[in-house]
Amino acid sequence: MPPKSPNKPGSVGQKMFTADTVAALLVALDNPVITRDQLNLMSALDGTRTADAFQHQMRPVVSKAKELKAKIKAGEVFLPIKSSSKKRGGMLTPIPISLYTDDGREEGRGKLGIG
Repeated sequence: MPPKSPNKPGSVGQKMFTADTVAALLVALDNPVITRDQLNLMSALDGTRTADAFQHQMRPVVSKAKELKAKIKAGEVFLPIKSSSKKRGGMLTPIPISLYTDDGREEGRGKLGIG
């Protein structure tokens, strides 16, 4: 039985990356091309799409990788974005008023099934 496709519901641990990110990865590996053997590997791992389908899907990625490699070779510098000054996370989810008892005490969160 072929493995679950990353495009199907129920696949676990699958991430989506932009075409630009994959192109940058190809450049970082110093090989902005994808061979037939690599396409066959993708097809085998996916279990639903053919190597030709992957080749068609990867054409713009390979084109972008070649373009990026030429820009880097010409001396272009790519600067990363700066991180935001706002801290991520840290915000607590407020408890709705309806979760408090009549005398103002909070009921046990475990009993309410919210934490």
